[in-house]
Amino acid sequence: MKTPLKATTTALAAVLLLMLAAASPAQAATPSTKAPVSGSLRAYNVSGVYVAGVSSGGYLATQLHVAYSSRIRGAAIFAAGPYYCAQHNVAQALYGCGDNLYPTNVSALQTYTRTWASYGLWD
Repeated sequence: MKTPLKATTTALAAVLLLMLAAASPAQAATPSTKAPVSGSLRAYNVSGVYVAGVSSGGYLATQLHVAYSSRIRGAAIFAAGPYYCAQHNVAQALYGCGDNLYPTNVSALQTYTRTWASYGLWD
């Protein structure tokens, strides 16, 4: 058996839901925009090459920055892991780099990178 307070609360919630369902949807506001201004493009002096990436693009930005560090001056990397995180292994890529279920041995990754650089495979 319901108590009077529970019954009142349930009835009030039902009325509020009916009121919300019957309300008309809000109209989207028209944004005020300025007309584009014509002009000429000026030359931009590029003094270096930089890479940036988010998530999987961050992994690629890391790969590029390490492999071509003599030509790429810097990298902006967001939501990505260390260089060679996947180690040519799909399970490691999904569960080590993506979900962090497998451990990622960062010192081993650094050793691989230094060794390959000493062979001249990349910068």
